[in-house]
Formats: sequence, structure tokens, C-alpha cells
Amino acid sequence: VVLRAVGRSGTALRFADEAMRANCEVALSAVETVHIAMEHVAKELRYDRDFVLRAVALRGRALEYADPSFRGDREVVLRAVAQCGMALAFAANELQRDREVVLRAVRRHPCAATHASAELQLDPDVVDAAQRARSSA
Repeated sequence: VVLRAVGRSGTALRFADEAMRANCEVALSAVETVHIAMEHVAKELRYDRDFVLRAVALRGRALEYADPSFRGDREVVLRAVAQCGMALAFAANELQRDREVVLRAVRRHPCAATHASAELQLDPDVVDAAQRARSSA
């Protein structure tokens, strides 16, 4: 019943008991429908790197509700921005200065460039990637 409910509306997870919020399958189903469901996932899953990697692959913006330490985890952030470029907004400053991370984000969503470091916002390759992404949208 809970799995079906969160599959339709991920925010329904907030009404589930703690055992259901800690169930990986239920939690991922909720996050798959909407990133903000991650806010209602059990704390231990939000601190679990394997779970967070799977969650951000489904909804990159779930990074916002994962344990803050993952904002500086390059692999997690790369996976998040590959799914949703705007997840760059939740990355640690050092990853907003990482050229590969920023390029991946901007290729996915050109407006992600606004979350890059000032230097990378002016980088010719980042500007070009944003222009290409805009023209293909």
C-alpha cells in the first residue's frame, strides 16, 4: 500500500511510519516521483552513500536533502548534475569551481552556469556549452 502511494506521490512518504521511510525500495520510489520526498526519507538512508548515489541518479535535486557531507562528494555531485544540472546549486563551493562538474551540469541545463564559480561562468567552454544546450532545447 505504501509503495503504491509513494509511487503516485512521493510526498506521501511523510505519512509513512519510520520503518517504511527506512525501506530502500519505498524511499527510492518516492524520490523517483519528486526530489523533495528525500526530505522525508529516514535519516540513516540520507547518510548512506550508496542510497544517496541511487537517489540522485533518479532525481539530481535530491542532493539538497541528503546529508550535507555529500555536497562535497565529487562522485555524488557528478551523478546528481548528470540527472539535473540545477543540482549544481547544492554542490559544495569547491565543486562549483570544478570544471568537469560545471560542464556536465551546464550541458544538462544551461542555467546551471549561474551556480558555477565566477571564474567558470566566464570560461569559454562553459559559455559555449550553455549556448549549445540552449539551442538544442
